[in-house]
Amino acid sequence: TSMSKMRYIPDCKSVLSDNFFCETCILAKAHRLPFERSTISTQHSFELVHMDLWGPYRVANINGAKYFITIVDDFTRTTWTQLLHNKTQVFPAIEHFLNMVEAQFQ
Repeated sequence: TSMSKMRYIPDCKSVLSDNFFCETCILAKAHRLPFERSTISTQHSFELVHMDLWGPYRVANINGAKYFITIVDDFTRTTWTQLLHNKTQVFPAIEHFLNMVEAQFQ
């Protein structure tokens, strides 16, 4: 909610003062990257890829997936995402990605 609307909420007058400081608000509006830039410089696609597994989410999607793996090519920043039902599908998903790269890009 906007700060101007907070004046109507009892006991929120201190939030509207000029001296109000909220660390969470500042961090949520961060304008810089959370990590330092890498010194590794790639010259070709698929020379370096980054992978991240996310999950489990508390609610499965319509197909029952509670996880996903994201793969990013460092050179092109192209991103692939694969939905997974469980962690046992991670290695087959990586294998599928590698086969796709080999078939389409090599």
